[in-house]
Amino acid sequence: MSEDIRLVVEASTQRIADEFADFPWENPTAYADWLAQSYYYVRYVPTALVRAVERCGPGSAVHPAFVAGASEERGHDQLLLADLRHLGRHLDEFPESSEAAAYHQSLFADIENEGAVSLLGYAIPLEGVAALKMADHLRRLRALYSDVGTHFLRVHCELDTEHLEHGLALLTTLSRAESEIVRQSIHTSTQLYVELLAQLKARYQVREAPTPSLTNQ
Repeated sequence: MSEDIRLVVEASTQRIADEFADFPWENPTAYADWLAQSYYYVRYVPTALVRAVERCGPGSAVHPAFVAGASEERGHDQLLLADLRHLGRHLDEFPESSEAAAYHQSLFADIENEGAVSLLGYAIPLEGVAALKMADHLRRLRALYSDVGTHFLRVHCELDTEHLEHGLALLTTLSRAESEIVRQSIHTSTQLYVELLAQLKARYQVREAPTPSLTNQ
């Protein structure tokens, strides 16, 4: 893996982690909305992996990983719905945001226009956050919402450690042109995901009231 793409991966993972750091997880409605918005793109992941498999060229190094992933990722959207039900909330309370729609639409567009390897640029940043940056958040969330209400995150924090290792190993097999495609898709996916989080934070985050000016008292 080139030094350039390694730094891009680290920067994207840290950028998303920074956004997670001040997300209002303690607000059950904000957490429920995050689960819902996650559902709106996670439900497309198996289909995206199948499409990436179809777009793989002969002897592609990523083909076996995408075939395995298409099977492994099935049903993860149902974990999100189960977590929502545990909170006493329903998906129809939280319409799909334009940011969530942009995320999965961009994923499919990149697979079609740039090739199968672009999917790595969507997977690796989120896998990096789940594997390396979510442990403290997960402990807080389990205390707030129990194991039953955090099934999706618990599964991904466990699985994505291995997924991240495999993804980073795959990056070392790519040509220079493929590495550039992944680098660009990392930038795109990270920006779109940060925008999704920002929209949720703007909706739910409590801002401190301004301190009254002494001159007006």
